[in-house]
Amino acid sequence: MQTYSAQKNTADWQAVNLRYTTTKTCFDVELHGEIVARNVTLELPGEHNVGNALAAVAVAKSVQVDVQLAADALATFKTTARRFDVRAEQAGIVIIDDYAHHPTAVKMTVNAAVKRYPDSQIWAVWQPHSFSRTKALWDDFLTAFQQAHHVLVTDVFNAREVHDPSVDMGAFSRVLQHPGAVYTPTIADAVSHLSRNVLAPAVILIMSAGDGPQIGADYLRQMKG
Repeated sequence: MQTYSAQKNTADWQAVNLRYTTTKTCFDVELHGEIVARNVTLELPGEHNVGNALAAVAVAKSVQVDVQLAADALATFKTTARRFDVRAEQAGIVIIDDYAHHPTAVKMTVNAAVKRYPDSQIWAVWQPHSFSRTKALWDDFLTAFQQAHHVLVTDVFNAREVHDPSVDMGAFSRVLQHPGAVYTPTIADAVSHLSRNVLAPAVILIMSAGDGPQIGADYLRQMKG
């Protein structure tokens, strides 16, 4: 068994010399303390994606693929839709859609935005998905947004469950204990708040497994007048 990590530790495979730009994540690959591939480039941000890339390189080596060749191929990888999907960049404001709907994914996605856009205000717009998940992971969600500068919380997008009035997202926004947290129940509310308050440079990071991407589309339409 071999281990891998995007952070410097005792794993067999490690990512070192991590560098971030507004479009790329770059790093070198170290195996047992020796650099075996340089200048690995990913379009996706985030340490979780660096970890995935390390795993792919390790698997490639196990089937006798040259490590540098495998690492270079990662630059051509295109992700699926709504995985840190940059929908628009206009007037210093970037609109990103992401499918994150679990606390760990939310935290990692916010962290990725902060690292990729260190000079921008990060507006995390979260549309919870399903009453049961939101209720079960309530406490974990409360700590998932700490790195964002602003947090907008909408009502739950529910595609398959009976409405549960005990899952009150207004109450969630109040106990979130984030100075930039605001309850915006509907898509229209979120768009209105963003239109009134976002100033460049900024990133609007919409995290939703439902119809949340409409927020970005409507906001962009308003921007264009």
